[in-house]
Amino acid sequence: MSVSTRIFFTVLCGFAAYALVVVLAQRTFVASSFEELEKIQARQDMGRVISALDNELHHLDTLTQDWAEWDDSYDFVRDRNQGYIDSNLIPETFRDTELNLIALYDNSGQVVWSRVYDPETDAFVQAPDFPEQGPCLHPEILAGPDDMDGVRGIFQTGRGALLLATWAVTTSLEDAPPVGTLVMGRYVDQALVDRMADQVDLRLSVWSATNQDIPLEILDQARGMVLDEPARVAVAGPNRLHVLQVYPDLTGLPALLIQATLNRPVTQRGNRAMAFDQMAVIIGGVVALLLVHLSIQALVVWPVGRLTAQVVSRGQSPNPLDGDRLTLDRTDEIGTLSREFEALLERLTRARRELAQSAHRAGQSEMAQGLVHNLRNTMTPLVSHLDLILADLRSASLEDQERARSELAEGNAEPQRRDKIESFLSLAAERNAHLLGKTVDQLTELTRRADAIERVVNDFERFTKADTLTESVILEDLVHEALDLIPTQLRVHAKLDTQISLPEGRLRTNPPILLQVLVHLLSNAAEAVAARVEAEGRDPDERAAITIRAWSADQGVRINVEDKGLGIDPQDLQRIFDRDYTTSKDPRRGFGLHWCSGVLNQLGGRLTAHSMGPGQGATFTILLPENHV
Repeated sequence: MSVSTRIFFTVLCGFAAYALVVVLAQRTFVASSFEELEKIQARQDMGRVISALDNELHHLDTLTQDWAEWDDSYDFVRDRNQGYIDSNLIPETFRDTELNLIALYDNSGQVVWSRVYDPETDAFVQAPDFPEQGPCLHPEILAGPDDMDGVRGIFQTGRGALLLATWAVTTSLEDAPPVGTLVMGRYVDQALVDRMADQVDLRLSVWSATNQDIPLEILDQARGMVLDEPARVAVAGPNRLHVLQVYPDLTGLPALLIQATLNRPVTQRGNRAMAFDQMAVIIGGVVALLLVHLSIQALVVWPVGRLTAQVVSRGQSPNPLDGDRLTLDRTDEIGTLSREFEALLERLTRARRELAQSAHRAGQSEMAQGLVHNLRNTMTPLVSHLDLILADLRSASLEDQERARSELAEGNAEPQRRDKIESFLSLAAERNAHLLGKTVDQLTELTRRADAIERVVNDFERFTKADTLTESVILEDLVHEALDLIPTQLRVHAKLDTQISLPEGRLRTNPPILLQVLVHLLSNAAEAVAARVEAEGRDPDERAAITIRAWSADQGVRINVEDKGLGIDPQDLQRIFDRDYTTSKDPRRGFGLHWCSGVLNQLGGRLTAHSMGPGQGATFTILLPENHV
């Protein structure tokens, strides 16, 4: 994935995370605030319902008081005259006053007159709670001798909840002792509920606490409610709320369960506002994303892409150090990097040319060993510095800085968050400036290293030009010559076995170079064999076989040097051809296999190693190209 694509998706993920936080914040805090506001309003609306019910009780109480303090009522309780009944206690009176109960009792609690009116049949009906004669079945509602006001409230009857008011019957001037009690009542029926609903402009439902027909949904919502509990609000859907309240009777027990159904305009408008806000965030984020993406493309990605393309082009060319200049016409860090890199390449170009001339004059002689050794000592820090530069540039965290600038530009951050972002950007700017200075210093150090390479090349300018000579040799003779060159104390442990399958046993090569390689390999094999003999406590004079096999392969010649020595640890196999790597305690060792691999590479071949592990011996394979057959 390209840098441009990674930056785009990083910014996109940052915006998506921001949008998600905005949506979650709205759902968590804003939407919950709307719901809480609706609950407050719902409880206020239920308060208006309770006030409407209290007003109904107040009107009933006022009507009852007017009748109880009427002289005609006072006289009727005393003399039970029929004229009072014919004029006042008739169905028209019940209809006009919307009453369902009128009852008069004397001071002993006996019924003077009692009727319950049914407006649906427009007739009086029997009510077990208020018989038409006999004693009062509920003496607690009667006014006492010293209690002129009586009682008022909800009274539970067999026909349902009843709004009830009682007053002591006396004269209009209240100059005579009470002669009885007047009781008036109004059933809590649908007509009363509808009238209250019109007053408060709400949809109301009222059930008696003893009603068995209350819907299960309402019972679940009201479960556990007590009299002193505030109105309970329950969500009945996306656009409706139910608010419930328990109303007590005369004895303080639950009498009515009142439900008001409300619309949710606050939530509806809030949802529309949040949807608009979310859409604005998305549109603004997309625009900001495009602007940030285009800015990064223009300021960073495209220049770096041009520089990368030029570097890749030069790297793939036959002469990577020759080609178009990498300098970009910029004054920022990218321009500085390109100029310093070009300066480095120029120095490397000069160093390469000097090295090529020196290596050509030195040929394939042993003196090339010293040249390569010194050059590698100088080039290794150069590569390390390049790695450090690359690691520092990768640690710049440009994506985090761009996300911070984007969030700051959107202007939605809280002041505390904005201060943190600005502090972060300030610290990032200081770090970038420090990183730029550090990079320039490191590039300067690389330039110094390149100069050191020039000095190394100049040290070998004294070598004269020598052509690489190849000739046909008998490999077995060369092997025995190499065996004669290894130290005597090692040669005594080796029993050489040659298995050469070459045409006439010959191959074309540079005899001095191949001879030196065989000397190194045979010496190492003899050392391994001697060390194993010593480690296993065998006879020091015992000799172990060292086998040399040679044959023509598809792509040239293969020469194996096999021993039955100590073997090589698998971890060591990966580093065995590294410069200065050795398992010997002699600090001067560690160059031989590295040198062998290098000179064989110059001949177009290579050197490999194989071992099954400690105690399993080792095999080194020389691979030479076809022109050596």
